[in-house]
Amino acid sequence: MRRVILNFVMVAAIVLCVVSVGLWIWGCRDTRFLVSDFFNGRFDGDRAWRGYYLAVSRGQVAYELEQISYAKQPASAPTNRWAAEDAVELRTPALRGFPFDGPVGFYFGDELARSNAGALRTLRLGFPLWALLGVSVLPLLYRCRGLLRRRSAKAVPAAA
Repeated sequence: MRRVILNFVMVAAIVLCVVSVGLWIWGCRDTRFLVSDFFNGRFDGDRAWRGYYLAVSRGQVAYELEQISYAKQPASAPTNRWAAEDAVELRTPALRGFPFDGPVGFYFGDELARSNAGALRTLRLGFPLWALLGVSVLPLLYRCRGLLRRRSAKAVPAAA
């Protein structure tokens, strides 16, 4: 059972390494969106609008969620991000400071702005791809170390 788990961890680590390198190369020049519902968003119920994206840019994976809550139900459901922001008389620039600036590429930001018409909450997370690559390489290095130890133990002749 232990061998099966170790093999699964090794395959997952190799896949994660390949995906990390692929994302890094893919997002090297400009921002690439993996998932995006940020500009169109969706109207939840009668008093909230949400938009989000997951993107890769210059070695960083970034996630942003924007939630707008209304003090009272708007006359018509907003159809895009700007209509949703206009309804609460608040506006934030899209993709502000992207990729996000933080210590060695990590970033967390949670902002809340209020007006008489409602509130705008923006949650931003940034994660460097080098960290993902580093974590995914650790099981591979551990496995290689074990293989080298076994090989060197077989190569050493037994003392008589």
